[in-house]
Amino acid sequence: MRFTVTALSTPASSTSTSVRLIHQLFIRVQCTDRSSALQWVQAYIDLFGGNASQVTIMGESAGGGAVMLQDMAYGGTLGTSLFRNSFASSPYLPMQYEYSAWVPSQSYYSFASHAGCSPDWAYGNASQTVFACLVAQNTTTLQNASFAVSASGTYGTWAFLPVTDGIFVQQRPSEQLLAKKVNGANLVVGNNANEGYLFTSPRIATEDDLVAWLQGVFPLFDEEDISKVLLYYPSTNASVDPTAAGFATLGYTGMSSCTMWHIRRILFTKIHTTGPTALNESSVATGQQQRADNIYAETTFSELFLYIRSLFT
Repeated sequence: MRFTVTALSTPASSTSTSVRLIHQLFIRVQCTDRSSALQWVQAYIDLFGGNASQVTIMGESAGGGAVMLQDMAYGGTLGTSLFRNSFASSPYLPMQYEYSAWVPSQSYYSFASHAGCSPDWAYGNASQTVFACLVAQNTTTLQNASFAVSASGTYGTWAFLPVTDGIFVQQRPSEQLLAKKVNGANLVVGNNANEGYLFTSPRIATEDDLVAWLQGVFPLFDEEDISKVLLYYPSTNASVDPTAAGFATLGYTGMSSCTMWHIRRILFTKIHTTGPTALNESSVATGQQQRADNIYAETTFSELFLYIRSLFT
């Protein structure tokens, strides 16, 4: 029996009481609802001919990110009580902030403003709290406000995303996964090629464009951080050539996967080649544009590989 996880998003939070409430609301209706569904599965799966000790959860993209958060739930203390196996395909993980950090807080207050609940007065002098005002709004108003906030942000991002609340989500995945604090017994992770271009600004032609984009997508990065990104993802300073022919590589070698397969089939051997890689060449982009696409793809959809790698180190 399979439990499929759906897309994931979250209201932002700040230190105010109303924002804490809306964050807890997200936890209740998103992450913990999935846990409740898995508890229901544990209680009744036998009535459908299933085995409670062999439950598998799966998801792709945002759903893969949701699977990852279930793997991490409550600090990885649940063991196999809810599920045994996890499949996460291209798990989506954008920047994950503390729930009270300035980035999610700004999104929250912008959302409140668009919903007609702008905090114009200090606490104690307003007729109601921001949260109470939001509760009183209709669904259409809240949906339009959410859309307006996300549309005003950095290209390819959303305003309301998973945050670290210290209860359900206790740490950033880069910390908790490397510490091997996870639920379940078995995990399979996969990634698709060329995932970054769907979320990356299509107007990155020079390295200056790339740096400006990095500063927007990773607002907490300082100049040293940006320099490290450029170092670890090296590429030519040349601008994108719009007439260049795009082609897929194996990621780490310039030879196309089709050509490589035929050569290996003929020679029955592993060969090494040089040339363009996924850093600067793909079927959808070249040069600095592809460099940005690749950086986004690896920082956003490859977090679970940290856990896989930690098992062998």
